Amino acid sequence: MSQPQQTISAALDPIDGQKASHGHKRHDIQALRGIAILAVLLYHATGDFWAGGYLGVDLFFVVSGFLITRLIASDIDRGTFTLQSFYVRRVKRLLPAAYVTFCFTAILSAILLTP
Repeated sequence: MSQPQQTISAALDPIDGQKASHGHKRHDIQALRGIAILAVLLYHATGDFWAGGYLGVDLFFVVSGFLITRLIASDIDRGTFTLQSFYVRRVKRLLPAAYVTFCFTAILSAILLTP
């Protein structure tokens, strides 16, 4: 008897062995992302006191890469992956926050940097 073939997304989710889905959140991964962001914030807020804070950037990139790989693997398993839909989802998720940041920075710059 042959073993059933394991899907790509199930291989990427060894904790519960279930197929990764877009609505499924892993709290351990979210905690790692939070620690990474906190390390960077502490590094910038305290200067030399938190000397290893830059490692938070590396940790954040690794965790984000893992999550994006799970999304791609899930779409491949379902047969719905296209590069276009992948990038459309990224743009819809990232550009609104970027626009808010750009506007906020422009307003503060005009207030704080004008003689």
